[in-house]
Amino acid sequence: MENKLELSIKDYLIHNMFYIASITIMKDANLVSPLPKRLKAARKAAGYSQSKLGILCGIDESSAAPRINQYEKGTHSPTYLLVAAFAKALDVPPYYFYIEDDKMAEIACRLNQLAIDEIQSILDKTELVKK
Repeated sequence: MENKLELSIKDYLIHNMFYIASITIMKDANLVSPLPKRLKAARKAAGYSQSKLGILCGIDESSAAPRINQYEKGTHSPTYLLVAAFAKALDVPPYYFYIEDDKMAEIACRLNQLAIDEIQSILDKTELVKK
């Protein structure tokens, strides 16, 4: 079983892959980042106010709500460290915020709840389907 550091490195690499791909796509096609929509949906699902989420993620209490609002509106983009804090507070994987397709985002959240051996079992089964 992987330790937390290995999972963090894995999440960091996956996040960066999605982030770089999304920046490239957005520049090429003038697309809108899914992050604002995903952040708002995950925050509401967790039952947090904008202020509460911001404070949980280390944003100063006086600016927490306005900053989260700016991220949810797409006015500003959070750093990777802040996205990772959102992910931890909202119990979703960091790359969830960059998945455009709603069903794939839901799958990412469900996979995030599974143990590593359960994920490996799913991967093994999909490998059998390929053959």
